[in-house]
Amino acid sequence: MRKVNWCYNTVMLWIAVLAIIGAVDQVTKLSAGWSAKRLATNALKDAVKSPSTLKIVEITYLGDSTSGFVKGEFDCQNSFGATIRSSFNCYVAAGKVSNLDLKQRQ
Repeated sequence: MRKVNWCYNTVMLWIAVLAIIGAVDQVTKLSAGWSAKRLATNALKDAVKSPSTLKIVEITYLGDSTSGFVKGEFDCQNSFGATIRSSFNCYVAAGKVSNLDLKQRQ
């Protein structure tokens, strides 16, 4: 009976350890996604004509804990003061944004 309890406790301990590792991995991915979105938003502010009017409508991170793509839609005023909806996408890796692409919605 004692051997069965020891085996059961060992298995339960390993299950708990694996659950914690999985949770930490999820938190790392969430943190990476949040950071990538923030970096992309900052790059977007630098790229538009009127950064003070920038409103992110939708933003999505597709990647892992080291790199990925950020895409979304935003509203911002153009040179004439008209608010225009546009989309963007970029690649984020090592804390840097590259290949920022802006497209005005038709």
